[in-house]
Amino acid sequence: WKSENSMVTAWLINSMEPSTGRTFLFLPTAQEVWDAVRETYSDLENSSQIFDLKTRLWQSRQGEKTVTEYYNEMKGLWQELDLCYDDKCELNKIA
Repeated sequence: WKSENSMVTAWLINSMEPSTGRTFLFLPTAQEVWDAVRETYSDLENSSQIFDLKTRLWQSRQGEKTVTEYYNEMKGLWQELDLCYDDKCELNKIA
């Protein structure tokens, strides 16, 4: 069992970026690595995506874009953000 656990743990750790994998390197079982990764990176509520979209909206500038290009960019970001909140509402209805 130990050799299989070590092999699966190595697969999991080696499938990650080195800086990310180091975080989980000393967990004793592959199951604990899996659970820790899921807890750290699972995003059922889209919170990281919502944060990213809000940041992009806040930092957006027209710059050299035409009014139409800038409007379309902003409208697309707002529509994506609306979808995130709609998905969140749907998840709450299911639960």
